[in-house]
Amino acid sequence: IGAVLWMISIVMSAVLTRTSAMTRDERLASTMVAFLCCLAVAAPSTYAVHTLGVQRSLVGEVFADDPAPGTAATSTAGVPNVKADSPWESVPRVNVLLLGSDAGTDRVGVRTDSMMVASINTTTGDTVLFGIPRNLEQAPIPASNPLSTLYPEGYNCGDECLINGIWTLATDHADLFPNDPNPGLTSIRDVIGEVLGLPISNTVVIDLSGFADLVNAMGGVEINVKERVCIGCKEVNGVVVGTTGWIEPGVQHLDGYHALWYARSRATTDDFSRMRRQRCVMG
Repeated sequence: IGAVLWMISIVMSAVLTRTSAMTRDERLASTMVAFLCCLAVAAPSTYAVHTLGVQRSLVGEVFADDPAPGTAATSTAGVPNVKADSPWESVPRVNVLLLGSDAGTDRVGVRTDSMMVASINTTTGDTVLFGIPRNLEQAPIPASNPLSTLYPEGYNCGDECLINGIWTLATDHADLFPNDPNPGLTSIRDVIGEVLGLPISNTVVIDLSGFADLVNAMGGVEINVKERVCIGCKEVNGVVVGTTGWIEPGVQHLDGYHALWYARSRATTDDFSRMRRQRCVMG
């Protein structure tokens, strides 16, 4: 509305400042200037409205809920409002598991290389992010999960048994989960809940291309880059190869492609640096 009123004032100004003494070319130039001024107002306004619409839709889709009648009021964004009859009334925190999968057309199986739990204060919305190292060994498996029959003392078989392999392990033993359509997701949720001692309320899983698409849908992310991060790189026999560019230190506005590399690159750093960067991007 503000943009429309602004453009109307531009057009009226152009009309009111015209005089009979102006030549045809001068009138045409005045019209062109008014048009360009209106375009300068309309373009960013249209983009802003589109971005807000995308974000509103994103929140509505990701956090949509279908509570039983009378149990919760729902805001226009699809997020339950905290009221006297709210299901959050007696729940001080909600813990959401965020999984980054390396699934892709050129990869076999699923490894959860990024694992975070967002613990959310239901009153204030304040959130803390817990990062789980992908190479965590001896991950405890709760007795309620069928994989505990294979590994009663936890997922322990040396360097081959890392927590990021739990999903594939459960998928390979799907016969132990006869009524579960997604034993991998169930098992990694159970194991991470056991590691942190936190009940997991909901889970969000996203793969590499989905992560980039999500960042682009949000209009990119602004990151204060703390260390130089390579793009397209990987480590082969101790040598970093395939580097196609760098994300330099300083405040950067990253699109989906660059945000993905900022969050997943570790050829020139290590897993813990990568985990810090992932929490930064998520924040």
